[in-house]
Amino acid sequence: SHSVCKKTDPEKCIADCYYSVNEQAKNRAAAWEHLCWKGVIEIIVPVTLNSEHLLTLFAGPFRPASGDAPSVEIANLPAADSNKLQRAARILSVLAEGLLAKVSRLHIEEDQSNNRRTTIKRFLHSYAHRSISLSDLDKSLYLSESRTSHVVEDLIGKSFRELVIEERV
Repeated sequence: SHSVCKKTDPEKCIADCYYSVNEQAKNRAAAWEHLCWKGVIEIIVPVTLNSEHLLTLFAGPFRPASGDAPSVEIANLPAADSNKLQRAARILSVLAEGLLAKVSRLHIEEDQSNNRRTTIKRFLHSYAHRSISLSDLDKSLYLSESRTSHVVEDLIGKSFRELVIEERV
């Protein structure tokens, strides 16, 4: 909640912003302006992935552009002119897209790590009884020998040689 609410009634802010706005965000795709119970304007941007509401981003607070502010705290807020509100909505929308892209990349990297870990373990299980080297594994991972060495250390925490010995034992 913003500073205006903290000075008055945080329970109302939680009910309004946390519960009510988030419920509305589940059913909306685009940003909108919200006039909270205290009389301040916030920009609300729902963040969804595959039609599932993940989180809600807020920008503000702004005081209404016209009319008298009900309190000194609100009177001191920046005025909510249309350009500022649209700009804030665009910025939050871009931020939301960036967050979703980052989450997607993390999932891809995690899947890739799990696949590589599985490939390394399968390789060791299948070939540890033979005379093998890191250069044999790098072909399975489609990496250079140097990069393969780093990947093995990062994913499993041991050197290739240690893993071969463990598998043989």
